[in-house]
Amino acid sequence: MLSIITKSINGSYDVKLIGEVDIYTVDNLKKSVNELMDKEIKNILFDFIELEYIDSTGLGALIGIRGKYKDIEIEIVNLKSNVKRLFDITGLTKIFLVK
Repeated sequence: MLSIITKSINGSYDVKLIGEVDIYTVDNLKKSVNELMDKEIKNILFDFIELEYIDSTGLGALIGIRGKYKDIEIEIVNLKSNVKRLFDITGLTKIFLVK
């Protein structure tokens, strides 16, 4: 299960992911981000503080979002150790600003 909470502050969006991003929930993530892009947006901050798990489809979706929205700054914060390890192994820390 995945819950997504978004908060807007002057064209910047905080997107908090709660639960799991996997093959069953990845479409919710894509839909939510695409809906944000219908607005004038400067950057997105993904908060993973309550993200328990992400699989390869979730990582692929993030890569797709990065590729589709090249002009938007995307930052990812509060990664748990298991998720941070995946980002390190896959090299995603080189294409996202990860804190």
